[in-house]
Amino acid sequence: MDENICTFVPHLNRGETKILHVVYETTRQLKSNQTTLSFYRIHFVFSGEGFLHSHGMSKRFEKGDLFICPPNVPYSIEGDDELRFGFISLVGARVDNTCKKIELTSPNVFCGHEDIFHIWQSCVNASDESAAILAEGCALLCLGIVSNGLLSAKNTLNKENARSIVKEYIDIHFSEPKLNLESLCREIAYNPKYVSRLFVKEFGTTFSKYLNEVRLNNALALISGGFTSIKEISNLCGYSDPLYFSKQFKAKMGISPRKYIEEKNSEAR
Repeated sequence: MDENICTFVPHLNRGETKILHVVYETTRQLKSNQTTLSFYRIHFVFSGEGFLHSHGMSKRFEKGDLFICPPNVPYSIEGDDELRFGFISLVGARVDNTCKKIELTSPNVFCGHEDIFHIWQSCVNASDESAAILAEGCALLCLGIVSNGLLSAKNTLNKENARSIVKEYIDIHFSEPKLNLESLCREIAYNPKYVSRLFVKEFGTTFSKYLNEVRLNNALALISGGFTSIKEISNLCGYSDPLYFSKQFKAKMGISPRKYIEEKNSEAR
C-alpha cells in the first residue's frame, strides 16, 4: 500500500462506541504543524519509524507499534520516508472509560504489537460496508491490548515479553531524571540482576547505554523541531545536568549540542 486511503463511516454508532473514519497514511500526507482533535485516534505503524511530538515531549515509534492520541491535546507526527501507518478515529463511553483506566491523558506510544498487523491491514483495505464493523473491532482490540498490558506488566515479565515491557517503560518515562534500572525494577516487581541479564540479551547493550541513546535521539528530535535552549532540551530528555547532557551529546554526534544547533540553523537559512 503506497497511496493514502480514507474511509469515512459516519453512521456507525453501535452502543458505546462511534467510529468516525479509517485512514491509511503515508509520510507525504504528514503536516509539520500540530493537530488538536475532538475525538480519540488510534494509530498502527505498518512500516518505517518516526516521532510523536506533544507538549515538548518526543516519543519514538517504529513498525508494529501503536500510538493513541486523546482529545484536546495538540500533537504532531514526524517520520522517515518509509513511514506508513493507519489510524481509526472514534468516540464513546467505552473508549473514555478505558483511557481513563490506563491514565491516558496525553499522546502515548505502546510498543511491540506486530501480531495485529493483518487485522489493521484488513481494516484499512475494507470496503465501506465492512469497514465500520472491522474498525470498531480493531479499535476495541487495541484498547484491550494496551489496557491489559499496562495493568498486568508488573506480574508478567519473562523472557518472551521482557523486551516489549522494558522498551515501552523507557519510552514513556525517559524524561524522568531519576529513571534507572532499580526504579524500573521496583515498578515491575523484578530483581535488577535478572532484568539486567535479560536486557543485555534482548537489546545487546546495557540499560544505561540504551536509556542514554533514547534520550539523545529525543534531543535530536527536539532540535529538529526548533528547540535551541540546551538547558530546556536536557531537562525534557531526562538530564538533570546540562553539562553532562552536552558531554553525552558530543560523544554521540562528534560536536557539542550548541555547535550542532548553530549548524542546523545555518542550513535552514
